[in-house]
Amino acid sequence: MNAEGRTRLRLALRDLASGAAFASIASSGSVPLWAIAAYGVGLALSLSGRRVLARAVGGSAIGLGVAAVVLFASAFRGHVDLVVAACSFAALVTVHRMLSPPAPSTDNQVHLTSLLMITGGAALSGELVFGACLAAFGILGCLSLALAVLDTGPGDPDEVSVGPLLRGVAAGALVALLGGALFFAIFPRLSWNLAARRTAPGLGSAVSGFSDRVRLGGGGSLKTNPRAVLRAAISPDPGTDRLDAYWVGRTFDTFDGVDWTGRGVA
Repeated sequence: MNAEGRTRLRLALRDLASGAAFASIASSGSVPLWAIAAYGVGLALSLSGRRVLARAVGGSAIGLGVAAVVLFASAFRGHVDLVVAACSFAALVTVHRMLSPPAPSTDNQVHLTSLLMITGGAALSGELVFGACLAAFGILGCLSLALAVLDTGPGDPDEVSVGPLLRGVAAGALVALLGGALFFAIFPRLSWNLAARRTAPGLGSAVSGFSDRVRLGGGGSLKTNPRAVLRAAISPDPGTDRLDAYWVGRTFDTFDGVDWTGRGVA
């Protein structure tokens, strides 16, 4: 494969790795539809080789700054969760970089923002599809980086067979993913909390499920988490974006001065 063909393949692998990272946050159902549409259009343009921002990098960067102000102002006012806003902005930065002229620095920025999105997906998505997105991101990203190393090596080879390189890198990435999954399955997960900041009791933590008790203290406020815990279809459809109602998950009826506990079931 010649240098031009390797460049096209490297950029395609880079963009597909980014697509897998974005899918990890889109699968949570928390990402706004406009962000999904913007990323989808940008990914399609990039995969087709249309770098539409090549002559408008400065103006598009200003637009990106405006989008950042709007997004984080919305998060500050409570209209959107901060994690969702950060993931949406990372997607916009990724699109901006993908549609800019290709360069080693641009590739590295796409990989970095894709890593930020996959990290956001770990926080937002509780779906099993996140594992598939993580595996695809890891393998495709490693293949793209391997081709980048090949093209920046000494001699700048023109015609070279990339098949053995890609097979070896893909096998290594797959072994690493399987090893990580095996380590996660067999190694005991201990709640030592060595690096976490100490907080006053009562602020809570991001724990899934219903607890059998609530301890009061500190500010008495509940910690928010943007991860979806329930998706329900209401029939008939109320025809509104917000239901403005709550479902009771669990009730507590006994207070001992410190903890609330309940005899009922969740």
